Amino acid sequence: MSDEFLVIGSRQQLLKINHSSVRVGMIDIKPVKLVRNLGAWFNSHFSMPTHTSKSCSAAFFWLHNIKRISHFLPRDKLEMVLHAFVTSKIDYCNGLLYGLPDCEIAKLQRVQNAAARLLMSCKKYYHITPILIKFTLVTSKI
Repeated sequence: MSDEFLVIGSRQQLLKINHSSVRVGMIDIKPVKLVRNLGAWFNSHFSMPTHTSKSCSAAFFWLHNIKRISHFLPRDKLEMVLHAFVTSKIDYCNGLLYGLPDCEIAKLQRVQNAAARLLMSCKKYYHITPILIKFTLVTSKI
């Protein structure tokens, strides 16, 4: 276990305090700018750009690997694998994502769009709306 702490506040609040280090007994505890708790990444402003970036990175890693084996899987199994390895990455701690800026949500949306394109066997540059409509019609028949 490391000896670190994170101070959370607005820019103005953080400028008012000196948080160079805290000494507890014989141990110096150093401040950090970024922490991970239960798989979610937080910074001192309690915004989550690192969390969304790392989640998207992991999801795209799995999308790349799943695409390599996708032609061996029937569609229902491919959907199951995508949910297990991709959707779970971007859905983890989703309650913490409420109120994030649109630019952060857009990153997560790109992962979902890529997963839908893979599931529906569409090209990377196809417009996503018809794909999602087609996907909705296909899954509603099942």
